[in-house]
Amino acid sequence: MFKRKLKCILLAAVLVCGTVTASADAAYHHRHHRHHHHSTARKVAAVAAPIGIGAAFGPAGSVSYQAVKHRRGIKHFVTGHHHG
Repeated sequence: MFKRKLKCILLAAVLVCGTVTASADAAYHHRHHRHHHHSTARKVAAVAAPIGIGAAFGPAGSVSYQAVKHRRGIKHFVTGHHHG
């Protein structure tokens, strides 16, 4: 019984360390590389999210989702480009 709990705890620790290492590597990659190649799952989620929101909350939910997703582009369109 004790060995099983110990194995579970060690497995959880290894998974946490692996996740932290992977996220640190991803953060480094994000800061230093401009090209983003998204996975198929992310592309499917990008298409499915507004459809699911629209099904749950109607057209207003879908429009709100897109407004949040594209807020910078909308701001640039409305206010124009300013050099600071």
